[in-house]
Amino acid sequence: MITNDSRHGLPLPLAAELAQLPFLDDTHLWQAARQVAPIEKNERIQELVLKQQAEGLTTAKEQEAQQLQEYAHRLMLIRAEAAVLLKNKGYDISTLRQPVP
Repeated sequence: MITNDSRHGLPLPLAAELAQLPFLDDTHLWQAARQVAPIEKNERIQELVLKQQAEGLTTAKEQEAQQLQEYAHRLMLIRAEAAVLLKNKGYDISTLRQPVP
């Protein structure tokens, strides 16, 4: 079973999701470009990083940290690709650099 897109080294579900972005209308592209991780996930990532630095992580916590890291990377890639598509359509994407309230 193939689990990665051999051209980009991405997991197939993520590669498929990114491949669908060009077909979104502009409103949905803006939504994708503005996605942010829930506060709870950000806080949990920070907790695990601090715990890892202080005392190390159990196998279960390492797996949780890995899943959260994969989620963050997925979100970053989707946001970046959506921003590129919007930029290519002529939109000013400079507002995407500003923190979300």
